[in-house]
Amino acid sequence: GIDIAALDTAGRDELLEHWRTLIRRPPPKHISRSLLIQIIAFELQSKQHRGFSKRLSQRLKRAALQVPVSYGPRYYRL
Repeated sequence: GIDIAALDTAGRDELLEHWRTLIRRPPPKHISRSLLIQIIAFELQSKQHRGFSKRLSQRLKRAALQVPVSYGPRYYRL
């Protein structure tokens, strides 16, 4: 398994391989090492704790439906 504590010392190639193993799709081309570590750690913790609770999943879905979508240069405060 992948050790969360070891992510900080892992090389970029190793982090990219962890991403492919966990997320099962290629990582974005220019993703920073720091963001790779954060996302991989989140995925590991999520799998360890069997994902989100049903209540949190429902709250996230409701919140996503309330976020306005913009196709122009405007920014919305969340």
